[in-house]
Amino acid sequence: MNKHPQIPWYEITPEKVYLNRRQWMVGAGAALSVAALAACGMEPPPAPAASASAAEAAPTATPDSRAPTAGAAADELGDPLNTFEQITNYNNYYEFSTDKQAVAQVAKNFPLAPWTVTIGGLVD
Repeated sequence: MNKHPQIPWYEITPEKVYLNRRQWMVGAGAALSVAALAACGMEPPPAPAASASAAEAAPTATPDSRAPTAGAAADELGDPLNTFEQITNYNNYYEFSTDKQAVAQVAKNFPLAPWTVTIGGLVD
């Protein structure tokens, strides 16, 4: 006993709507493009004029005690910072090695210039 009617596949979406889907997509893309271009030309709203009392009441810029500094030994979670050697030698150029620590050693004599590109095979 089926309570749901069996709708034929061709009645799910009307053929007129189905055939016009590309026109709808083109129109939607054009509308979004126009909106994006219009937004590019808009000027930002002017800043509100500051009154003399507001300028006097504004706090002066002071360094934040939570801001990181160059001499910090740990990050905000307390983990130690990486050394310069760790930062510059850890990479994933798998053309040289799959070991991320070995790439710098293997690629140290890799010639960077002169580069030449050859396009071959079945190309015009």
